[in-house]
Amino acid sequence: MIIALKHFLAPVEYAVSSDIVVNGESLPDTILRLPKDRRYRIPYFQSEMRWDSGTLRHLLEDIRRTPKLLGTVVLVSRKNHLLFGSTTASSASPCFL
Repeated sequence: MIIALKHFLAPVEYAVSSDIVVNGESLPDTILRLPKDRRYRIPYFQSEMRWDSGTLRHLLEDIRRTPKLLGTVVLVSRKNHLLFGSTTASSASPCFL
């Protein structure tokens, strides 16, 4: 599934739905729901880069200016947050929502 990064960053509720059938049984319609009031936090262990408001602002402005391929994003639902990470063959970079 490919989802545009702008859907992760936009301050609106966003849902991904699908009609998936496995062994004749329909799976739940909504695969992913991002609430309108979600907040992002980049943990310190995300990479060797140290994030502050300036570097984060620079990253977001760069993403808005031109399309970027960020690689695979893995989403994991937790009780009080949603964890997602951009992965490559050699590393995983998590970010908390």
